[in-house]
Amino acid sequence: MFAIIITDYHSMDQTFDYLKRVMDYVIGDFKVIIVDNGMTNSGRQFLISDGCVFKEFQISNERILTFDFKSHTVVMVEADNNGGYAGGNNLGVSICNKLYNVDYFIFSNNDIRFIEKIRLDKFMDFFKKNPDIGILGPKIISPEGNDQNPRREMSFFTQMIVWDFNILLFRGRLNKYVWNLDQTAKSSKINGWVSGSFMVVRRDIFDQVKGFDETIFLYAEEMILSTKFRQIGFNTYYNDQVKLVHYHRGSLPSRKQRLWNHESKRYYYQRYKGVGNFRLRISDLIFNIVDWLYRRRHGGK
Repeated sequence: MFAIIITDYHSMDQTFDYLKRVMDYVIGDFKVIIVDNGMTNSGRQFLISDGCVFKEFQISNERILTFDFKSHTVVMVEADNNGGYAGGNNLGVSICNKLYNVDYFIFSNNDIRFIEKIRLDKFMDFFKKNPDIGILGPKIISPEGNDQNPRREMSFFTQMIVWDFNILLFRGRLNKYVWNLDQTAKSSKINGWVSGSFMVVRRDIFDQVKGFDETIFLYAEEMILSTKFRQIGFNTYYNDQVKLVHYHRGSLPSRKQRLWNHESKRYYYQRYKGVGNFRLRISDLIFNIVDWLYRRRHGGK
């Protein structure tokens, strides 16, 4: 059995639209867990305004709502705080494990569009035939048709220094030389990671590595998870035969998001790659210089 876990932050209308698509396109035995990270009970208010009947109870001091949606019982967790992508998904997993005995988790954003039917039995057969695979990612494209999967492992210098020049000062014009997207990838094991906007993960291995690393709030979660899996002998697989569309925002992030991104990658290289403090401080200095130049060009943004 599968569990589809969706974290929501002030976009419950999009989440319910996505639920409709899931029910129409995903074929197989699955449960749905929504984590309301908004801390405003927006999910509850959405259900009330929609006239939906729900039940309310608690599990381990977490407020849980359940309601029927197109012949499925959906579980919604009202989070007490916004734990970001990692914390929200880990909370969803924790509640799921208390309610259901599932074999695989599907971590999904609510801005995914399906091109064709998704057969869960094919995912299950693949994992059974390939016991060394712990994470599976499909081909994900933008609405314009640009690939978003899979991602390659990059050196510390490229990822932490050259990357910022490319994105912030050259607006991605150096992507041919500095880009972690593997645009030539075919279905195979990869030495990088797949997008967390939609990925299938073995529950037993996810539990074994204690899930996502909640030290970070946003960014690098999939990179860290794939590394944790590889450290105990389980690979990440990219499947270009399954295709999805992800409506990912393409604009340059705010300064807060840029800082989160830098700090998350910094933590990854320090904690999981053993990069020393000297090189980390150099990357901090370069980031601050590049970010300052970027803000000078764009009115402090």
